[in-house]
Amino acid sequence: MGFLDSLKRGSFIASFGAVKETFDVFLSDYLRSKAELKMLEGKPEFKARFITLQTNIEAMDTVLDEVKAWCVKTIKKIDSIREVKE
Repeated sequence: MGFLDSLKRGSFIASFGAVKETFDVFLSDYLRSKAELKMLEGKPEFKARFITLQTNIEAMDTVLDEVKAWCVKTIKKIDSIREVKE
């Protein structure tokens, strides 16, 4: 089955929707973690949780950087393809 067939059947759009939904959950978790980190800052009794959150946020920042770089490359590709069509 080719790409156009999958597009007609809606499987491509459904897959893209699933990726978008997963990323939305990721962003919500990221924002929640950042808020919790800020709340725990300077509270020595929560040092272990603070360090765990800090480590998780650093990993999430890496993922966000990779996604951002991929988006920039993809947008450039889309723009160049559209320019060729015109």
